[in-house]
Amino acid sequence: MMSKRNSFILLCAALLTLAVLFAAVSYAWLYFGDDIDGIEYSIAKIDSSVVMYFASDSNGNGIPDRLAENTEAKYYVEQYSFEKKTDEIYALSEDSEANTLAPLSIQNVFPSYIYTLKYELTNRSTADNRITFKLCESWLDSESAALLSTLSLRLGIVSADTPESGGTVSFGEKLYLSDYISGTSFTEATLAAMAEDVFIKGMTGMESADNYLDFWLRVEMEPYEQLTLHDPSFAMTESEYNALQGSSAVIPNLYIYFEIIHENET
Repeated sequence: MMSKRNSFILLCAALLTLAVLFAAVSYAWLYFGDDIDGIEYSIAKIDSSVVMYFASDSNGNGIPDRLAENTEAKYYVEQYSFEKKTDEIYALSEDSEANTLAPLSIQNVFPSYIYTLKYELTNRSTADNRITFKLCESWLDSESAALLSTLSLRLGIVSADTPESGGTVSFGEKLYLSDYISGTSFTEATLAAMAEDVFIKGMTGMESADNYLDFWLRVEMEPYEQLTLHDPSFAMTESEYNALQGSSAVIPNLYIYFEIIHENET
């Protein structure tokens, strides 16, 4: 029979061997990082862009002028006239979230004339992105605060349809900027095109029909009666309101957020 001393020596040798093997495996994991057994693992990160367009809208009813001939958009047939206003604005991050500033200027605002913009969003990463449009906290001068308090914003999302009908735009609720202005302070507000979260699919190859999404944004100087109906305590006289007509409005704090949501967070 093996003596207790020999058994103890063999046990110690076995434990030492396991310790060496564990250290080697740990080193391999740390050293090779995201390339194990020939499989590359990449950390999900934001790689998206935004292009902004202004609509040509002869009567200002919020429905852009129709094109003489439809053109091909990224994932639907474009029926309406939009003029490109910006080159691509990039949202890039090594992290799972990023945002891009999309400042907005409107010339000569008048009651009931609806200004329509289109934001073309592209997701070049392989991960789905949740999209949020936000007006962030900011300080305004008194003149800007007064003018912005007369405006409403309404966000819509374009969904692909049949080639004959082009795309369909579905709008969320109006957001009255006066609800978020106190004196010269603007508190954060979220624009929603629909009740549930909106996602842009990640790319599955070199090109993907699912990694694009278009949003429309309608900006309107609400009639004075509508502003007082929405908020009976609206702190502006009708003559003060009339004096603001024809002014140029700048919305400096519009951000578009891109966020990767993991399965256990949804």
